[in-house]
Amino acid sequence: MKKIGIIILSMLLIFGCGNGGVPKDDKNAGEEKITVKFIFPEGLPALSVLGMYSENKQFEDNVNIEYEKAATAETLTGSLLTEDDNIIAIVPSSLAAQLYNKNMGYKILGTVSWGSLYLVSSENISGLEDLKNKKTGIIGRGQTPDIVFRNILNKNNIDAESLDLEYFSSGTELASALAAGKIKTAVLSEPAASVLLKKNTDVKMILSLNEEWKKLYSNKYGFPQATLIAKEGVLKKYPDIAKKLALELEEQNKWLTGEGNKEDFLKKAELSIPAAFLPEIIKNSNINFLSIKETENYYLEYYKILSDFDVKTIGGKIPDSGIFYEK
Repeated sequence: MKKIGIIILSMLLIFGCGNGGVPKDDKNAGEEKITVKFIFPEGLPALSVLGMYSENKQFEDNVNIEYEKAATAETLTGSLLTEDDNIIAIVPSSLAAQLYNKNMGYKILGTVSWGSLYLVSSENISGLEDLKNKKTGIIGRGQTPDIVFRNILNKNNIDAESLDLEYFSSGTELASALAAGKIKTAVLSEPAASVLLKKNTDVKMILSLNEEWKKLYSNKYGFPQATLIAKEGVLKKYPDIAKKLALELEEQNKWLTGEGNKEDFLKKAELSIPAAFLPEIIKNSNINFLSIKETENYYLEYYKILSDFDVKTIGGKIPDSGIFYEK
């Protein structure tokens, strides 16, 4: 009987049934499994989590990560303006500030991608100084691309009013105008920039606005374009989720820039990014996750510039340090 008892005890331990079926080192075991939405917009933010999204990657015990791709900016914002505590998201950095100033309970965990705006042209120009009196296309009057471009012009002692700026409602519309020759010079974002340049060899990349930003502000990475945020509720309940998510995004960086065909992942994720141009898009997208500990000053600098142009772009005021997640 003693031998039988030992055998039964051994089997219970092997199958994890000892101690009432709860492993001693699993602090979350026995808790009800919750669903946490991971929301991100179409485009580069979706590309930054391509492997995770297409494979439905799970990385936290007792948590079901539910990936949700937002097709439009309106859909993204609507999904975030909720009292639901179980949300992680990738958003434009300006939207992160707006949500914080609305007291929606979001914290910035880090930067997912840096500036991916490019000056492109089919004209004989070599730099910003050649843009005076030239018609130059750009999207969104008073929006981030416009503010970043105007700031860079100003820092180079070029009056934005000396350019003939023409505003377009979307990157797709602007790229179509360039392809048709209706406009010859423009500030275009990824992935539209790489697709256009591959299809139209007469259009050249003149410069990267992110590289110009680095020079002007003597920083290493440029301006934070896409930001990882999470609700305080889920961070408090699962304090390790931020670290695990950061590790996953760092692995995504390596995977995206590494060798291997990613076309199947694109198809599975149903992203609008064309597979034929993916290597160029990845190269120019500046996807590079960095935690907020490494990038807090970049946000303070960036938000100050947005505020000086129009404080409404960040929700009425520069966020205080409470916007940053620290653990």
